[in-house]
Amino acid sequence: EIEQAQELSHAINDKAGEGLALVLLGTFYSFTGKPLLAIDLCKEALEIFRSIGDRHGEAFALNGLGQAYQKKSDLTNALINTENALRLLESTGALDFVAVTTFKVAQLVNIFKYVPLAFVCMVIKFAFAGG
Repeated sequence: EIEQAQELSHAINDKAGEGLALVLLGTFYSFTGKPLLAIDLCKEALEIFRSIGDRHGEAFALNGLGQAYQKKSDLTNALINTENALRLLESTGALDFVAVTTFKVAQLVNIFKYVPLAFVCMVIKFAFAGG
């Protein structure tokens, strides 16, 4: 059904809908063991969102890329893309998505063993509690 939504969005020139469908397909393929296909789909979505100036969509695609790279065990690119999504979301003021994406970054940082995850979560909780 997502593939049909992507095809329909493309046919009627609904760029945002097409980008969304591509990221959702990428997420599906990430979780079904096809991270390379997921990366291709999310990169295509990223190009679409950038072409129409949709910064939230761009962040959504970057998050999808981060997830796909993590499934591929490429933690460096996973962290880079997720941090880029975080910076975009911070610039738009989408605090609810900033919190979720910050947690994703914290998880990836913890995988790298830079900082204990519990400490990062404590900082996030403190920041969103008003300081």
